[in-house]
Amino acid sequence: EFKDSKLSKKDLNNIKKFKSLVINKGDEGLKKISKILNEKCITNLKVTKSEFIKADKFLDDGIKNAILIAYSNIKKYHEKQLEGISIKDIETTKGVRLWSEFRPIDIVGLYIPGGTAPLFSSFLMQAIPAIISGCSNIIVCTPPDKNGKIDPTILWVANLLNIKNLFKVGGAQAIFSMAYGTETIPKCLKIFGPGNQYVNEAKKLINNHTPIDMPAGPSEVYVVSDDISKADIIAADLLSQLEHSDDAKAVFISKNKNLISKVKEQISVQIKLLSRYSILNESITNLLFIKAKNDDQIIECINTNAPEHLILLDSDFVKYSTYIQNAGSIFCGN
Repeated sequence: EFKDSKLSKKDLNNIKKFKSLVINKGDEGLKKISKILNEKCITNLKVTKSEFIKADKFLDDGIKNAILIAYSNIKKYHEKQLEGISIKDIETTKGVRLWSEFRPIDIVGLYIPGGTAPLFSSFLMQAIPAIISGCSNIIVCTPPDKNGKIDPTILWVANLLNIKNLFKVGGAQAIFSMAYGTETIPKCLKIFGPGNQYVNEAKKLINNHTPIDMPAGPSEVYVVSDDISKADIIAADLLSQLEHSDDAKAVFISKNKNLISKVKEQISVQIKLLSRYSILNESITNLLFIKAKNDDQIIECINTNAPEHLILLDSDFVKYSTYIQNAGSIFCGN
């Protein structure tokens, strides 16, 4: 069994308290929450123009180019997706014509995690579809560091996307702020974005009031391979998911017993080289190795457990992908 990641009764009560503070006290409530959490109290919640401009000098060209490539790829995909969502005018019965039209949500709230790592990739993947769909008001909340600063990568992406409404608030209180509004943070009509257990609990609490994308659990990956030459990349794929948080989950499934042993060896080597070792030291207990007897067992395991991310690493991936019904996203081949 995976390690239990449920919140304590004290944590749940605190989240409800934070909700009440935001609803009843607005910006002043956010300051009180900062004191409760021993965080730096921020008076100017909204990122200023000068902060956006300064971010540019903190990023090297390598990361900027990587962001621009990701931006281009995401934009191409969602522009194509937009083409097929409407049904043109059709006559179902003589004299009865039907069609569908989609309108953008007027004001959306995006939550971008930034506590243990700034997830600027999540920022791109949320904001670009919102822009393409025509959302005219995009509100972004992301947690500041201990000095009250937003990671420059997040700021650079916001500038690239021409998003000006960026606020220095994270955790459950950010979700409540976007759901109910404060003097500074506008009330949103729908809220998107992943986060930790506290963010997820807050999203569930506001769902009857403000729609959300979905309640997201801890990050999770399943990797399938029988290729002994891929032990290093399999280990890297597993660790890349486990370093998200101490309750992240990773599973390796293979018919090759020797490969399972090789992957274990590679993980022991690679884990020591990673900067997020303290998180991995906890989440490594959520790493599972499964020795399957045949392909049918692998397919059954995947469909039963419905992994968030599934990696079918070998070139013959089609023998699995054809039969998979339950998975969040499937990455096929190299």
